[in-house]
Amino acid sequence: MESTLSASDEMSTLRVDALRSEGGRSYIKVSGSMDCGSAELVAALIDVQLSHRRKFIRMDLSDVTVIDVVGVQTVVAAHRRVLADRGTLVLAEVPTVVQAAFHTHAADDGLLVMYPCADHGAAMASFVRRTK
Repeated sequence: MESTLSASDEMSTLRVDALRSEGGRSYIKVSGSMDCGSAELVAALIDVQLSHRRKFIRMDLSDVTVIDVVGVQTVVAAHRRVLADRGTLVLAEVPTVVQAAFHTHAADDGLLVMYPCADHGAAMASFVRRTK
């Protein structure tokens, strides 16, 4: 089952696709600008996945070009909903601009972020934590 949601205005476009969903797992691809005018699409697709009992959700952010505080808060809120449903939300292929936004705006929620390791071709993981 694939789902696609998109939003567009004069300034930005966001596309959110559920590319693979099987069993309790889902792979979501987010592309474009995740901001106050479009971030609710991410929340909506996460909610759809949870309603289908998909508790392991991998969200590929490699094509996100812009993310503002509302986009970050939307992902953090989705992370909390997935955890409350005893699931896991993994942020994958996170570009530097998105990593910086999470380090600046994310609460101390321990988001799991996966990124490619050039040396081994494998994925490495880190947790986003705000330092005070």
